[in-house]
Amino acid sequence: MDGELLKAYRRKRDLSQEAFADMLNQKLGRSYDKAKVSRWENGKEAVPEPVAIFMRRGTRTRARIIATANQKGGQTKSSTALNLAHAFAMMGKRVLLVDADPQASVSLAAGVDLEACMAAGKVLGAVLEEKLTLREIIVQANGIDVVPSDITLAEFEVAALSKPGPEKRLARALSDVRQDYDEIIIDTPPHLGVLTRNALVAATDVLIPVVPVPLDVPGVPLLLRTIEQIRIYENPELNILGILPNRFEAKMLVQQATLQQLLSTYAGTIRVFEPIRKTTAMDQAIYNGVIAVRALPKDSPAVQGYLRLAEEIGHEA
Repeated sequence: MDGELLKAYRRKRDLSQEAFADMLNQKLGRSYDKAKVSRWENGKEAVPEPVAIFMRRGTRTRARIIATANQKGGQTKSSTALNLAHAFAMMGKRVLLVDADPQASVSLAAGVDLEACMAAGKVLGAVLEEKLTLREIIVQANGIDVVPSDITLAEFEVAALSKPGPEKRLARALSDVRQDYDEIIIDTPPHLGVLTRNALVAATDVLIPVVPVPLDVPGVPLLLRTIEQIRIYENPELNILGILPNRFEAKMLVQQATLQQLLSTYAGTIRVFEPIRKTTAMDQAIYNGVIAVRALPKDSPAVQGYLRLAEEIGHEA
């Protein structure tokens, strides 16, 4: 974490450097002072890790909000969001799955009766247009709560720039229900437009699924630059959970090499999770519209991958 992010975090809370130091001392049992905070913000000293962790997690009293994001299509954002949400639910967590993609893939895969939701106008677009509250459109499907989407969400994105606060509407909507959940997972569209930025402004954490092949990995730096902009201008607490290699085929040398490239490029800066392996059973589950972590055998490599991911990050909330 750099000094600009720390400054943005402090100013968002309307704290002087002295008041910020006092807060850290009370929470962390340290003896920081105004001068120390100034040196962090000016880049003269690195922000200590305990301070960075506190800023990203220490003040969280409601649900963690994880956005799965990658501007390239076909990177398994929807299947990751769906299976991670259900893996959390299987751990006993209260989970809300939010579909912020006009394609509504995760709504359908989750088992939502999308036709009924659309007929009643109870979809995310109505919330972002401020016609309904989020609580009014939440439906239950296969043991978790879901905020459904439909193609009308694309209309909001087109008209958003003419509306006040277009990138903060999802965050404002979620604020009314965060206390009801332990984990909120947001599936995002395959681009870096208003809907993805809404998700990143609302999120506490971002998970980056990527298929480890040469044509897909170069898109990660662009997303990281967008995340950095969101941190500076909108959401200084946004934390990068890590990069999740998905549909990994260990027998393919090109995927092995690409995975090693990811590991070496982001070593010490961004966590690269254990890859989710590509399996025929997982592909069939996606095709048949079933939830893999619930329907497939627990010893399936892909299922084990999602369960281990949920276990690893579930204890960090």
